Amino acid sequence: MTRRSTTETPSQSPPAIRVPGKQQMLRDLLARSAGASLAELQAASGWRAHSVRAALSCLRKRGLEVACARTNEGVRRYRLMAPADADGSAAPMEERHG
Repeated sequence: MTRRSTTETPSQSPPAIRVPGKQQMLRDLLARSAGASLAELQAASGWRAHSVRAALSCLRKRGLEVACARTNEGVRRYRLMAPADADGSAAPMEERHG
């Protein structure tokens, strides 16, 4: 019978890789200049419509400006807006970074 040495150090596991969550994925989709439709957000997250709308509400409560506009086809598109400048104008997040 063999004994393990008590001085043996356990092998160290590699650091955990943090995978972006669904909230971050939604923010990324909303930050695009075209934004995202409810159907696109549902497909990407796997959530139902009411859950996506609740997540959008949570983003607003956290201080992010989520704009909603209806396209010519009647589809609502949601976008994250950058904080307003001193002149009060706000542009989509992607336009601010590019």
